[in-house]
Amino acid sequence: MTGIIFDENKEPKASSFFHEWKTKYLVNAKYSLHASDIYENHIDKKTNKNKKYRKKILNDIKEFAKAIDKLVDFLVNLKLSARICYIDLFEVRKALHLNPYIIGKKQSSFKEIISLEYNKEILYPVTVIANRLYQQHEKLINKNSYYKSGFIFYESQSEYDLKLLTSFHKYVKKSYEKENSYSFGDLILGISFLNKSSLCAGLDIADYVSYCYTQILRERFCKNELIITPDKFKIMKNQYHYFMYNSDIKKFDVTEDCIRGLKEIRKLNYNKKAS
Repeated sequence: MTGIIFDENKEPKASSFFHEWKTKYLVNAKYSLHASDIYENHIDKKTNKNKKYRKKILNDIKEFAKAIDKLVDFLVNLKLSARICYIDLFEVRKALHLNPYIIGKKQSSFKEIISLEYNKEILYPVTVIANRLYQQHEKLINKNSYYKSGFIFYESQSEYDLKLLTSFHKYVKKSYEKENSYSFGDLILGISFLNKSSLCAGLDIADYVSYCYTQILRERFCKNELIITPDKFKIMKNQYHYFMYNSDIKKFDVTEDCIRGLKEIRKLNYNKKAS
């Protein structure tokens, strides 16, 4: 999960840039940006052919490199801050003495397994990451006078919305109730849940940052999951490193936080059964 923060006055400029970029390089500029559509091929199950997201100009690897270069240069000049939090579910399941391999490709099978084992705590990793992002958000807006009050926008699946909102309320209450001073809370003017159809530039940027770093993690830990061609991966990786070194981007592995929390849940559930 990636959180980004930037001046709301720059949002119109960012939206305009993405519209122009997508008009030049993608088949439909009205669709939101999905980095996987840029770097990967997706098969249409009905026709068994590649779905057409990219314009033919991107078939030329040199033009492809120019397009990514233009995109990343804009992101660097936007002067945004980004925080990436990730959890290695393989390590989570291994640490909890569960089969680390999920058999089958259907997401429902994974949800069923976790629901049975952890009393429907399938979304616990989401909460762990969200809480860490709240902490990073708080540090950013409190240490930097450049950022004042503003809004939080989430792009999420509907089943996550209530969990994230509840998590946020708990975080603010835990952090500030003792002093009766909701300084962090007062800086948040509102929370909204959006889907990609909103065409908010912030969501496009967060998607791109998340996708690139996920692929870098895959190369490091699980190469067989990479489905990007080597030449495109090289372009993505080089440009991402340039973006990272010239921007305020930090990443956090919160796997251990997740393991500790789920062990506590398992312990509580065991004690309930025993009693």
